[in-house]
Amino acid sequence: MDPGYDQETHEWVLLLGGAARLRFEGDEPLDLLPGAFVNIPAHKRHRVEWTDPARPTIWLAIHYETPPSPDTSEASPGGRFENLCHSQSP
Repeated sequence: MDPGYDQETHEWVLLLGGAARLRFEGDEPLDLLPGAFVNIPAHKRHRVEWTDPARPTIWLAIHYETPPSPDTSEASPGGRFENLCHSQSP
């Protein structure tokens, strides 16, 4: 497997349009159609293996950190939004 992504934050991904295939290191590929979503833990190596060349692939990807434990007095900045409409082609 090529290096793909190894991100510092967790990522929740929703496929809004098109079609795609994700591959996680050591796992079978995961085919996504509009409405499909996946939660990717931080440092879970993965890559986009394929997108439908006949139509745009539109992703909603939310990157977030693990919330602090309830006994922590520091506020967390919470999640951050990235790639709200990211189109990829193979």
